[in-house]
Amino acid sequence: MGTTSNLPSLKSLAMVWSFLTLMLLANFQLTLSQLTSNTNTEISLKEENFGHEGYGWPVRIVGGNAELSHCDGLGFRDASENNCSFCVGGSTNLPQNYFMDCEGKCEGNATGVDCKGDCKGTAYIDECSGKCIGGQTGKDEADVKSFRDCRGTCTSSGLLLYTDSCGVCHTGVSPFQDCTNRCHLPGQEKLMAKLVCGRCVGGMTGIPESELLDKCGNCKSDAIECPCNGTGQPDICGECNGGGRSCMRVTRFTPRALLVDARATVVIEGAFRGRRANVKCIFIKLQGDVREERIEFPGSGNGSHVQCQVYLKLGSYRVGVMIDTGTSEEDYIEEMELLVHEQPEYNNMSPTNAVFDRDGAKELTVTFSGSRIPRLPLICVIIVGDGLPEKAKKRLVPSEANTLDSCVIPYPNSSVEMKISPSFNGIHTFKQSFTLQFYASPPDMKKYYIAEDGNAVVVVFDRPVNLCNLETCPQILNTETLRRLGEGANCKWATKQQLIITVQNPIKGNPFRVTFRRGILKQDGQKFAHSKNESLTIDAWYPQPVSNAQLAISGPATIPYCGVFTLVGHFSSPKGDAEFYWTAYRDDKRPLETVLANVLLRIRSSSLTLNCSILQVDLGYIFVLTAEHPGNEKHEARHRIKSVPYIGPLVSAYSDVMSQSSVTTDQKITLQADVGIPDCSPGSEFLSIMWSVSNPEVKFNFKRRSEYVYVIEPYSLPENSLVTFYANAFFLNMLNITNSQVQLRVEPVKLKAAIKGASKRFVGNKEGTLVLESEMLNKGYRLVYQWRCYDEDGPVCYNYKTNSTEPLLITRQMQNKPNLTIPCANLKAGKTLKFELQVFNANNRYQSSQTASTVVVVEDKDIPQVFIASVLADGINAVQRHPTTSAYNIPAGLPVSIHATITPGKSPIKAVKWDIKGFSSAYTFTTRKGMTILSLEEGFLVGHGIYLIGLSACDAKGACGIANLSILAVPGISLCKPQLEPYVEYEMITVEVKGCSIPTNRQPVNYQLFLHSAESIFPFTPPQTSTIFTITGPPRQTNNDTRISVQACDKYALCTLFTGPPVNVTLNERKAIERGNLIQRGVIATESRDLLPAISMFLTAASDPRVSLSNKEVEHMLDAASNATNNRYINVGQLSLIYSSMLPLLRMKENSIKLKALDIIKRSTKLTFGHNVKVPSSVLAQGHSNAAEALQFSNSDAALTNKVKDVLNFFVERVSSSMPLGSKVQLSSQNPGYPSTMVFRQLLDGTPIYLKTMSSRGLMEGSVRFEESVRQRIRLQQKEGVVVAITLYPESTPFSSSSRLTSPVMDITLRRPDDGKPHIIVNVPNAVRIALTHRGNNSDAQNRGVMYRCAYWDEKLNDWSAEGVVTYGIDGSVMRCWSSHLTAFAVIESYDGLSTGAIVGIVVTVLMGIFIIMGFAFVFFRKKQAAGARVSHQTLPKRDKLQNASGSVVKVKTITP
Repeated sequence: MGTTSNLPSLKSLAMVWSFLTLMLLANFQLTLSQLTSNTNTEISLKEENFGHEGYGWPVRIVGGNAELSHCDGLGFRDASENNCSFCVGGSTNLPQNYFMDCEGKCEGNATGVDCKGDCKGTAYIDECSGKCIGGQTGKDEADVKSFRDCRGTCTSSGLLLYTDSCGVCHTGVSPFQDCTNRCHLPGQEKLMAKLVCGRCVGGMTGIPESELLDKCGNCKSDAIECPCNGTGQPDICGECNGGGRSCMRVTRFTPRALLVDARATVVIEGAFRGRRANVKCIFIKLQGDVREERIEFPGSGNGSHVQCQVYLKLGSYRVGVMIDTGTSEEDYIEEMELLVHEQPEYNNMSPTNAVFDRDGAKELTVTFSGSRIPRLPLICVIIVGDGLPEKAKKRLVPSEANTLDSCVIPYPNSSVEMKISPSFNGIHTFKQSFTLQFYASPPDMKKYYIAEDGNAVVVVFDRPVNLCNLETCPQILNTETLRRLGEGANCKWATKQQLIITVQNPIKGNPFRVTFRRGILKQDGQKFAHSKNESLTIDAWYPQPVSNAQLAISGPATIPYCGVFTLVGHFSSPKGDAEFYWTAYRDDKRPLETVLANVLLRIRSSSLTLNCSILQVDLGYIFVLTAEHPGNEKHEARHRIKSVPYIGPLVSAYSDVMSQSSVTTDQKITLQADVGIPDCSPGSEFLSIMWSVSNPEVKFNFKRRSEYVYVIEPYSLPENSLVTFYANAFFLNMLNITNSQVQLRVEPVKLKAAIKGASKRFVGNKEGTLVLESEMLNKGYRLVYQWRCYDEDGPVCYNYKTNSTEPLLITRQMQNKPNLTIPCANLKAGKTLKFELQVFNANNRYQSSQTASTVVVVEDKDIPQVFIASVLADGINAVQRHPTTSAYNIPAGLPVSIHATITPGKSPIKAVKWDIKGFSSAYTFTTRKGMTILSLEEGFLVGHGIYLIGLSACDAKGACGIANLSILAVPGISLCKPQLEPYVEYEMITVEVKGCSIPTNRQPVNYQLFLHSAESIFPFTPPQTSTIFTITGPPRQTNNDTRISVQACDKYALCTLFTGPPVNVTLNERKAIERGNLIQRGVIATESRDLLPAISMFLTAASDPRVSLSNKEVEHMLDAASNATNNRYINVGQLSLIYSSMLPLLRMKENSIKLKALDIIKRSTKLTFGHNVKVPSSVLAQGHSNAAEALQFSNSDAALTNKVKDVLNFFVERVSSSMPLGSKVQLSSQNPGYPSTMVFRQLLDGTPIYLKTMSSRGLMEGSVRFEESVRQRIRLQQKEGVVVAITLYPESTPFSSSSRLTSPVMDITLRRPDDGKPHIIVNVPNAVRIALTHRGNNSDAQNRGVMYRCAYWDEKLNDWSAEGVVTYGIDGSVMRCWSSHLTAFAVIESYDGLSTGAIVGIVVTVLMGIFIIMGFAFVFFRKKQAAGARVSHQTLPKRDKLQNASGSVVKVKTITP
């Protein structure tokens, strides 16, 4: 390594250094060179200048008899820990009561004292005047009234507001001042005088409106006629409201035409002297002007209408009415004739199709042609399915007035095909009918753009797209577009209206042309939809660039003189990746070493790996990383490092806010340290870590100081400070300390204002109360609240409650409260009100928040109030609305749960429904007693997608309340590419990750390499923040090459796998030796407790498809993995690596090895959850699937199957105990036949829950529905919901039995959300309904004498039992059952008597026996009867005996009277 000749001197220096570190409480902020050659003088100076600096010292001095206190351990000499866990006194210079309020409680130094200085006082700084009022000041708002306007807000707002004489606040002219200049209160609107016909009337004028208006409402001065003096309408006879009683007159009739020889109804209108009876319809047949025949039909009427049933011959008829009032009276209509015709016919109709969703269109006119038809208006009969308004099956449509040969067709609500039949009367249609198709227009591209980093093209359509067969880019885009997008382009639908096209290489063109395939874009949800065949090309442009890149460096602050260290640059930008280059300079300002300068010139990566020996010992170096975007936009970061004269650990610390320029005290910050042993270390060493801090004003968590992850809880950092945390690493002998630093610039907390719920809500003005709640976001501050309201007509909102004496909707007494409570009766229907909230520090009015707002729409009815209570990302992190867009910005891929409350009016809630516009994936929601929760599972939100979510709640009267919100799915990491050259297996190689586009505020990012084997893709390296991997080249996986991919995970544990190209791998001629060396390096790493690299080495060796693991190698793998799970921190990537390392062991034949591997999977998972690490469901599914792997080769070993069951149950228990309400996790494998588990925390309702999984025999499904008896019991025990856990075993199961199963096994439990333990549900009649896929053959079962029935797994019997389970039928391929308890269920074959063949055989045998017996009986009785006959015949007279020719006696039947 170039340092061998200097080793003796360096060892001497190391001895001196060790002696000094044993004697001193060192300060790492002083340079190490000060301690290498000096003595007690410098030691004394160091102690005197200790100040607030921290250091990295272990808690026990080697050889000492006393243990250092917490504060001495941090480096705060002579300090002690106060009741608030702060180091005070001594070198800290902090008072004993630091962080205590005026009552001695640990609530912060500034809390509890008001602006007057009173402990727990209520005085506050008035936000308008800046004066201290209230409390014990003797002043109130009356003393500063001049600083507020009439609505209670500060006059500094600039609004000119006035107060009228009634006390109503307004701008300009008072809206409640009437035409007499008299003012009124808003609730007295009905008492206001108003201008009518140019005069002021009503109100206090004494002039009623009736003086100026006639009975019809017209101004008398206008001399407009008022029929019937406004009391009604004159009838045909001219009499007001006469009802046709005063005259006899026919005005019109319908229909105008009838079909010959058909019975029909004719209605005649007019005036018939009020007659209802003794009325006849008269039809006079005409021949030209000659009356040929008079026909009368009896009718009935109501004085103005007469109705008759008629049957007429061909011809034209004059129509009239005859009434009998003692004398006959008739009247006819002269200008109209009734036509009786033969069935006519049109030949053509135009148009025959139309777009149903054309903007603004309401009616379509169709015209008929092609034949001679009487010139009469038409009535078209429409026969149609669903789709027309009111969903009519049959509809009559008259033609336009004075329009012949046409009908007006109303546009339907959706695409539909209609049968149009013209007629004259709506009853008798013409011979020919026509088809009219209303089709859906194809979707059009409404908006399209290139993502700023060039990794995606986003296309938004104006209508939802039918996604059938549109799953991949080749199905959607034309060949030329695919070619320009490059290999690996991926098309994903965020919703049915949003297509996201992602690429592996940044898009270079601007604009970028995208062309869709012809005929593939159709509107979704429509029966008749035309495809898009034109305007298929769009030009997508890059948006206006925004410069907000972030750059930081992590790495060691001190390094040993030998080994290899790495500095990692963490770069984030919306523009994507950049060009990187490194420079450095020395503390002593001398020129940089030539070797180092030359090395830096060659590095073009964000990560820098150097040999420690290249740096001069005891000299500081500043490394500078520059990131440069096209256009010469540069960003820089610096990192200081120093080499020490001994061999110590390599430690690198970083935080989840490292890319932020500053933090605030209300943030939760996570620090993490990666520690390794340099390869020059002479032997096995045990690593330890200890955190310390430079500033005693930090509330330090001493319990976590020795953990690899240190969490800074909110309000642990002092404001306006620069705080440095040290990760101090050392070997077990507590010598040779090295460290890394994380520096945080802490800014003052910015006050935040937020109003709970969506940006818009709807309320009725009849019942209930409108409640607006402020979010409690400002812990530790006394606040002054200022609510404001804006009417759409002005800046003041009024109280419209009838006869209310308070004009303002928000009074001053309400304005300064955290929440607004307004009776809905105070609201005016039709108004749209905007409410705003701003908060101020009660002790500093200049510290204020931005303004939050929400809109309330008031409707004139009683509707349920629907309120969005919270939006949670990742189940626990509340997300606030963006102040500008009002959308909830959530990283794509995170699970989301939306909690809402529903307050009914007078009527109870009947239906609750969530809807996501165009959402292409399934989503679930749960509702119970005024609360509803929508759950979006992990991975459902697609980057760049905008999701419009609506919630409606309708009561029994049909009145519905609604709430809407939108979610913007912020895209994650993209464009990463693993790069490596062809290599020889088992030799050292370098893999570099390049091109990553990392959004801002996503650092730190961890990278992990995955290996593609013939069976699976699995991680084979530990995760790391560096983009450069130096590893042993894995063995060749296929005939010629190996594929290595990289997974990048951000701070939210959102991971993306980027597939690398296949790389040519040369077989190693010394494979056995090199592989053995790799195993040996893994053994040494295990002994040194460098366990994750050891596991990686063993896993690399185990991945060789041409070599089987030896027993010794298996032992090494188990040893490394077992030690890795001994109470150490395990992150997500490390857990995944441990899972992968156990997979080859679980595939072995020896059950003892499998049992140990299963135990390691369980312990590692338990340890990860124990450190509160967020584990994505994909990683949990990996562990779950790997554990189930043991079932595939279990050979029905009871111990093994029980262990598998125990491990799988453990996964369910751990997931259940960490789930927030409304979240759902599914653990499933891509391999068919493996079990699938769904865990769902919900408000238990009666909705069936389904779970599906694949088996070698096809899709398997199970469902469960919990009945009211169970739901009631659970509600009493778990008011905050319950966890439903279902596991479906499609093939191999841990329930070993001789019974034959014809269904998957479904294991069902209800679990407590606090600890994941199951509720015991037994002996509850009809507790659950169960349905399972059933693969049995019923006819074959009958032949074999078996039947299928549902059964449960009896733990006591260790077998299947049907007790308490009712089988109630097979529906196709689904078996349905009831059960009184919860456990594992399946469908089994059970013996139920003899088979069909046996039964047939027995029946045939019995029948044959019966026939034989009957035969014998027949013969016996015949013989007996014959013998009896002979005896009786001998007693007869001789004349009864006859002899035949042979002389035989023949029986003769005699008849006696």
